Amino acid sequence: MQHLQNYAVFDLETGGLVPTNNPITEIAIIGLDTDLNEIGRYESLIKIYNKSLIIQQEALNVSGLTLDIIDKKGKEAKIVCDEIIQFLQKCKVGKKLPILVGHNIDKFDIPFLVKFFEFNKKDLFNYINDDITIDTLQWSHLKWKKSINYKLGTCCQNAQVELTEAHRAMPDTVATSELVKSFIRSLRSENLSNNNQVKTFRESFQF
Repeated sequence: MQHLQNYAVFDLETGGLVPTNNPITEIAIIGLDTDLNEIGRYESLIKIYNKSLIIQQEALNVSGLTLDIIDKKGKEAKIVCDEIIQFLQKCKVGKKLPILVGHNIDKFDIPFLVKFFEFNKKDLFNYINDDITIDTLQWSHLKWKKSINYKLGTCCQNAQVELTEAHRAMPDTVATSELVKSFIRSLRSENLSNNNQVKTFRESFQF
Protein backbone atom coordinates (compact mmCIF):
# COMPACT_ATOMS: atom_id res chain seq x y z
CA MET A 1 0.00 0.00 0.00
CA GLN A 2 1.39 3.40 -0.96
CA HIS A 3 2.18 5.67 1.97
CA LEU A 4 1.23 9.28 1.28
CA GLN A 5 2.17 11.99 3.74
CA ASN A 6 2.84 15.67 3.26
CA TYR A 7 5.24 17.82 5.23
CA ALA A 8 5.05 21.32 6.72
CA VAL A 9 8.57 22.71 7.07
CA PHE A 10 8.61 25.75 9.33
CA ASP A 11 10.72 28.19 11.28
CA LEU A 12 9.99 30.86 13.86
CA GLU A 13 11.62 34.06 14.98
CA THR A 14 10.87 34.77 18.62
CA GLY A 15 11.32 37.51 21.18
CA GLY A 16 13.50 35.29 23.34
CA LEU A 17 14.15 31.70 24.31
CA VAL A 18 11.28 30.90 26.70
CA PRO A 19 7.76 30.17 25.35
CA THR A 20 6.08 31.31 28.55
CA ASN A 21 7.99 34.62 28.60
CA ASN A 22 8.56 35.57 24.95
CA PRO A 23 6.25 35.78 21.90
CA ILE A 24 6.62 34.61 18.31
CA THR A 25 7.55 37.55 16.08
CA GLU A 26 7.66 35.81 12.68
CA ILE A 27 6.66 32.49 11.14
CA ALA A 28 7.31 30.86 7.77
CA ILE A 29 6.04 27.53 6.43
CA ILE A 30 6.74 25.60 3.24
CA GLY A 31 4.50 22.69 2.31
CA LEU A 32 6.06 19.66 0.62
CA ASP A 33 4.15 16.76 -0.86
CA THR A 34 5.15 13.13 -0.47
CA ASP A 35 7.41 13.43 -3.53
CA LEU A 36 9.11 16.47 -1.95
CA ASN A 37 7.59 18.94 -4.40
CA GLU A 38 6.71 22.34 -2.96
CA ILE A 39 2.97 22.86 -2.65
CA GLY A 40 2.90 26.33 -1.12
CA ARG A 41 4.43 28.92 1.18
CA TYR A 42 3.20 31.04 4.04
CA GLU A 43 4.97 33.75 6.03
CA SER A 44 4.01 36.58 8.32
CA LEU A 45 5.29 38.89 10.99
CA ILE A 46 3.12 38.86 14.11
CA LYS A 47 2.16 41.92 16.13
CA ILE A 48 2.71 41.74 19.88
CA TYR A 49 -0.22 39.66 21.07
CA ASN A 50 0.24 39.28 24.80
CA LYS A 51 1.30 42.28 26.86
CA SER A 52 2.80 39.99 29.51
CA LEU A 53 5.33 38.60 27.01
CA ILE A 54 8.65 40.35 26.45
CA ILE A 55 10.56 40.89 23.20
CA GLN A 56 14.22 41.03 24.18
CA GLN A 57 16.60 43.31 22.33
CA GLU A 58 19.09 40.47 21.94
CA ALA A 59 16.52 38.50 19.95
CA LEU A 60 15.81 41.49 17.72
CA ASN A 61 19.53 41.90 17.10
CA VAL A 62 19.78 38.30 15.88
CA SER A 63 16.85 38.55 13.46
CA GLY A 64 17.46 42.14 12.39
CA LEU A 65 13.84 42.99 13.18
CA THR A 66 12.69 46.04 15.14
CA LEU A 67 9.58 46.67 17.20
CA ASP A 68 8.55 49.27 14.63
CA ILE A 69 8.81 46.78 11.73
CA ILE A 70 6.87 44.16 13.69
CA ASP A 71 4.13 46.67 14.54
CA LYS A 72 3.83 48.14 11.03
CA LYS A 73 4.20 44.96 8.95
CA GLY A 74 2.87 42.35 11.35
CA LYS A 75 -0.63 40.89 11.46
CA GLU A 76 -2.84 40.36 14.47
CA ALA A 77 -2.24 37.03 16.19
CA LYS A 78 -5.75 35.68 15.56
CA ILE A 79 -5.45 36.34 11.84
CA VAL A 80 -2.06 34.62 11.67
CA CYS A 81 -3.33 31.63 13.65
CA ASP A 82 -6.29 31.23 11.31
CA GLU A 83 -4.03 31.52 8.26
CA ILE A 84 -1.63 28.93 9.65
CA ILE A 85 -4.54 26.54 10.18
CA GLN A 86 -5.77 27.11 6.62
CA PHE A 87 -2.28 26.43 5.28
CA LEU A 88 -1.86 23.24 7.32
CA GLN A 89 -5.24 22.02 6.10
CA LYS A 90 -4.05 22.51 2.51
CA CYS A 91 -1.13 20.23 3.36
CA LYS A 92 -3.39 17.32 4.30
CA VAL A 93 -3.54 14.15 2.22
CA GLY A 94 -7.10 12.93 2.64
CA LYS A 95 -7.45 12.70 6.41
CA LYS A 96 -3.70 12.48 7.02
CA LEU A 97 -2.37 15.59 8.71
CA PRO A 98 1.02 17.01 7.72
CA ILE A 99 4.24 16.15 9.52
CA LEU A 100 5.99 19.16 11.06
CA VAL A 101 9.61 19.56 9.97
CA GLY A 102 12.23 21.99 11.21
CA HIS A 103 15.62 22.50 12.83
CA ASN A 104 15.49 22.12 16.62
CA ILE A 105 11.69 22.21 16.56
CA ASP A 106 11.07 19.53 19.18
CA LYS A 107 12.71 21.50 21.98
CA PHE A 108 12.24 25.04 20.70
CA ASP A 109 9.80 25.94 17.93
CA ILE A 110 6.95 23.55 18.70
CA PRO A 111 6.59 24.66 22.36
CA PHE A 112 6.37 28.27 21.12
CA LEU A 113 3.78 27.31 18.51
CA VAL A 114 1.74 25.37 21.07
CA LYS A 115 1.60 28.44 23.34
CA PHE A 116 0.69 30.68 20.39
CA PHE A 117 -2.23 28.40 19.48
CA GLU A 118 -3.32 28.23 23.12
CA PHE A 119 -3.37 32.03 23.28
CA ASN A 120 -5.73 31.94 20.30
CA LYS A 121 -7.84 29.21 21.95
CA LYS A 122 -6.79 26.57 19.43
CA ASP A 123 -5.05 23.20 19.73
CA LEU A 124 -2.07 22.84 17.37
CA PHE A 125 -2.31 19.05 17.47
CA ASN A 126 -5.71 19.12 15.79
CA TYR A 127 -3.95 20.25 12.61
CA ILE A 128 -0.66 18.30 12.53
CA ASN A 129 0.43 14.69 12.76
CA ASP A 130 1.00 14.24 16.49
CA ASP A 131 2.72 10.86 16.10
CA ILE A 132 5.90 12.08 14.44
CA THR A 133 7.98 15.16 13.74
CA ILE A 134 11.16 15.47 11.69
CA ASP A 135 13.77 17.49 13.55
CA THR A 136 16.72 18.05 11.22
CA LEU A 137 18.90 18.91 14.21
CA GLN A 138 18.51 15.36 15.53
CA TRP A 139 18.97 13.85 12.08
CA SER A 140 22.14 15.92 11.62
CA HIS A 141 23.59 14.49 14.83
CA LEU A 142 23.07 11.01 13.40
CA LYS A 143 24.52 11.81 9.99
CA TRP A 144 27.54 13.95 10.92
CA LYS A 145 29.08 12.59 14.10
CA LYS A 146 32.10 14.89 13.89
CA SER A 147 30.47 18.15 12.80
CA ILE A 148 31.99 21.21 14.49
CA ASN A 149 28.46 22.12 15.67
CA TYR A 150 24.87 21.50 14.65
CA LYS A 151 23.63 24.99 13.92
CA LEU A 152 21.44 25.24 10.83
CA GLY A 153 24.14 27.06 8.87
CA THR A 154 26.75 24.39 9.63
CA CYS A 155 24.38 21.55 8.79
CA CYS A 156 23.52 23.24 5.51
CA GLN A 157 27.22 23.52 4.71
CA ASN A 158 27.65 19.84 5.51
CA ALA A 159 24.82 18.99 3.09
CA GLN A 160 25.96 21.56 0.48
CA VAL A 161 22.70 23.48 0.91
CA GLU A 162 22.73 27.25 0.45
CA LEU A 163 21.57 29.41 3.36
CA THR A 164 21.22 33.16 2.81
CA GLU A 165 19.77 35.80 5.15
CA ALA A 166 20.06 33.49 8.13
CA HIS A 167 17.89 34.15 11.19
CA ARG A 168 14.84 35.27 9.25
CA ALA A 169 11.98 32.82 9.13
CA MET A 170 11.55 32.22 5.39
CA PRO A 171 15.25 31.94 4.41
CA ASP A 172 15.79 29.50 7.28
CA THR A 173 12.70 27.54 6.22
CA VAL A 174 13.89 27.36 2.61
CA ALA A 175 17.27 26.03 3.75
CA THR A 176 15.67 23.53 6.13
CA SER A 177 13.38 22.27 3.38
CA GLU A 178 16.40 21.59 1.18
CA LEU A 179 18.18 19.94 4.10
CA VAL A 180 15.31 17.57 4.85
CA LYS A 181 14.92 16.78 1.15
CA SER A 182 18.54 15.64 1.05
CA PHE A 183 17.98 13.43 4.10
CA ILE A 184 14.78 11.86 2.78
CA ARG A 185 16.18 11.32 -0.72
CA SER A 186 19.15 9.58 0.81
CA LEU A 187 16.86 7.37 2.88
CA ARG A 188 14.82 6.58 -0.23
CA SER A 189 18.00 5.78 -2.15
CA GLU A 190 17.06 8.19 -4.91
CA ASN A 191 20.69 8.66 -5.93
CA LEU A 192 20.65 5.43 -7.92
CA SER A 193 22.34 5.17 -11.30
CA ASN A 194 20.39 6.32 -14.34
CA ASN A 195 19.79 2.76 -15.49
CA ASN A 196 17.42 2.38 -12.50
CA GLN A 197 18.94 -0.95 -11.55
CA VAL A 198 17.79 -2.06 -8.10
CA LYS A 199 20.60 -2.25 -5.57
CA THR A 200 20.57 -4.24 -2.37
CA PHE A 201 19.77 -2.46 0.88
CA ARG A 202 23.38 -2.76 2.01
CA GLU A 203 24.66 -1.23 -1.24
CA SER A 204 22.20 1.64 -1.53
CA PHE A 205 21.40 2.79 2.00
CA GLN A 206 22.87 6.11 3.05
CA PHE A 207 21.70 8.32 5.91
